Amino acid sequence: MSSSRLSERRNRPRAGSIRVLHVDDDPAFADLTATYLERADDRFAVETATSADDGLDRLVGGEFDCVVSDHDMPGRNGLELLRSVRAEYPNLPFILFTGKGSEEVASEAISAGVTDYLQKEPGTEQYAILANRVRNAVERTVAQRERERHLNAIETAHEGIGILDEDERFVYVNQAYAELYGYDSETLVGEHWGRLYDDETARTIDEEVRPTLDASGRWQGEKTGVRADGTTFVAEHTITTTDHGEFVCLVRDLTERKRRERRFEAVFNNMYSFVGLLDPDGTVVEANETALAFGGLSREDVAGTPLWETGWFAPNEGSRTNVRAAVERAASGEQYRDQLRVRGADGDAVVDLLVRPVTDEAGEVTLLLWEGRDVTERRRRTRELETLVDNLPGVVYRGTADGGWPMEEVGGRVEHLTGYSASELGSQGGPCGDELVHEDDREEWRETTRAAAERQESFELTYRIVTKEGTTKWVWERGQGVSAVEGGAEHLEGFITDITARREVTEELQRERAFVEQALDTLDELFYVVGEDGDLQRWNRRFADVTGYTDEELSGMDAAEFFPDDERERIADAIDRTLTTGKVIVEADLLTKEGDRKPYEFSGSRLRHSERDVVGLVGVGRELGGRKRHERTHERRNGRLDEFARTVSHDLASPLNVAQGRIELAREECDSEHLSEAAGAVSRAQELVEDAATLAQEDDRSGDVEAVDLSPTVRDCWRNTETAEATLVVDTELTIRAVRSRLQQLLENLIRNAVEHGGDTVVVRVGGTDGGFYVADDGPGIPEGERDEVFEPGYSTGEDGSGFGLWIVSRVADDHGWEVEVTASEEGGTRHDITGVDIVE
Repeated sequence: MSSSRLSERRNRPRAGSIRVLHVDDDPAFADLTATYLERADDRFAVETATSADDGLDRLVGGEFDCVVSDHDMPGRNGLELLRSVRAEYPNLPFILFTGKGSEEVASEAISAGVTDYLQKEPGTEQYAILANRVRNAVERTVAQRERERHLNAIETAHEGIGILDEDERFVYVNQAYAELYGYDSETLVGEHWGRLYDDETARTIDEEVRPTLDASGRWQGEKTGVRADGTTFVAEHTITTTDHGEFVCLVRDLTERKRRERRFEAVFNNMYSFVGLLDPDGTVVEANETALAFGGLSREDVAGTPLWETGWFAPNEGSRTNVRAAVERAASGEQYRDQLRVRGADGDAVVDLLVRPVTDEAGEVTLLLWEGRDVTERRRRTRELETLVDNLPGVVYRGTADGGWPMEEVGGRVEHLTGYSASELGSQGGPCGDELVHEDDREEWRETTRAAAERQESFELTYRIVTKEGTTKWVWERGQGVSAVEGGAEHLEGFITDITARREVTEELQRERAFVEQALDTLDELFYVVGEDGDLQRWNRRFADVTGYTDEELSGMDAAEFFPDDERERIADAIDRTLTTGKVIVEADLLTKEGDRKPYEFSGSRLRHSERDVVGLVGVGRELGGRKRHERTHERRNGRLDEFARTVSHDLASPLNVAQGRIELAREECDSEHLSEAAGAVSRAQELVEDAATLAQEDDRSGDVEAVDLSPTVRDCWRNTETAEATLVVDTELTIRAVRSRLQQLLENLIRNAVEHGGDTVVVRVGGTDGGFYVADDGPGIPEGERDEVFEPGYSTGEDGSGFGLWIVSRVADDHGWEVEVTASEEGGTRHDITGVDIVE
């Protein structure tokens, strides 16, 4: 990285970084130091300068938290730079980091105000030490700035703040604290706190306050202080202890607040919505926020004004007269109450006004308390409620809970629900409530309603009624038992609505749900619903049977519990992608309760309640069996020979081509049997390179599993292989599921192996077997003791064999999840049985 780019990178400050300016005339050392510092603490952002003058220019143009400088530099040295920095930036940390220091230099640096002094040493440990020195210097400076800022804030605070040492003597008091007690700050510093309290208060502080501070480190309460002139005042004290054993005391004068609290206590302890205090002559002393907000007024608008002249009542002549009369009556000791029209911020309204006297111990009227409640909305809502009841999809009622629940009041769509008019149900001779209830539901209805009435509880109940015309309807009732009038029976109040149609829909949905669950239980696949938090919520019978868990155990299990540890991260990612993208298909091993692993393909789709409300996913799991284990095996084994195969196919191909060309040139110049031998060896080496290239390109030959007809595929492979005078016999019409290109690779290698080892006239036979197919020949066969070795890479019994053919066969079979077994054919040759194959019926 170039120095300019390095400098540019370092000039970009990071949030929360420590900006360091490093001045050193050796650019390489400066950059090296910057690199180690930034590695030591990622908060460091280091900028370098190669001279003292350059460093001063950088200080003018940017903000830095610390300067690190060499001493011995051309022009202005480190000490001179230090003095210049101190003249302009007296509090900026400055560390002298020099390789030619001395006691004299160190002494001068200390005198000039250096923050720290560090000698350059061989090795990299010095940079860690330097980083620590820089960090400590910056943190000390920041702490000092914070302390000064706090002290400045304390000094300007309106509250009195004092700090006492362990001996309880003031070491600091701000101006507000001193003025509160009538002293100068300098007078109180060094004095014991007892000077500010009388003897009795001092004694209670010793007995009550100090033990609390010792126990909890904090005390808050009210104490009476004594000013310098001898007057007293009640103050709120908040005292806390510091980690250094000091005491911080905050004092607030409560004199005015106490006076206001007494006024507000009279107002708010007798609140009646709008609340205020009047002098006996009707002048407004106080009004609460509710009253002011209602009228769109401020306290200044009304304080000192007769109540009838305020913005609430002045616009209406009749209200002014009534309010004046109310004040006169209350001032004489009587209470006044009436509903008056007033002016509010949003227009005229009606207020229920109450004015009453407040007397002292002698019975003299000292204040008038006025209260008001806006009843405009209540009147409007009463009218609306009447309209609402008339349009409710049901009946509202009130009735006694004895004698069959006779109704006293009834409203709403009574006739529509019951066939009876409201007057019929509410009349003395009309039907009682329980006469409407279907006889099969009547006993439960009676018990529920009577219990609610006796306990004054709410209840909900679904039951049937029989209308006046004899029609049966389902209804839902919600009611509440209410207190009885003294000497009377308990009452019920409630609402009844027709749910017949809803009931029919619910029953239909229940039937549909039972049908769906039955259908899902007949599936051979696993069905499941997983919540957005990963919990299993629904499943079919097949899911329980395969996993081995009971329905009780499955309830609430996490989806991750059904997968081995090595699969869980991938499954969690698949669930997240399903919830995000809408649909995901993933293959993984299902872990049963007994710990068995079963390969499955899981297809999941996102579930929503609405377009934006994702609630989970629904999915189906299909067992894969052995046919798709090849995909996971393929992933595990892809890298085994990649490096070797690429080395062989790339690094040897070019030299072999050169060797072949040189041999041809040599043949033109002379004829030698050695050249023929050499050409054959080169040709053999090129074949090995081609086999290695085949291995390296196996990933490119992978594809989707599909149904493949075996017979025509075998014949295509036969045509693609040099078979001389050999004969092919195909005795099968099987269709199998495989990756077509990989299956062709397997068949071509088996055919080539049979021809190479069985001779030009060998007979190769392909047929079906239990669970798969076989490829056999009538050649010399493979000795039984060597059959386990033939699939090892590099194994060959022929001089020209590469040793990779049957190993490739083994890899293709493994990748499909098949098994390959070598035995003797009926003719005494070699037979390869490929089993575990997914056969399409």
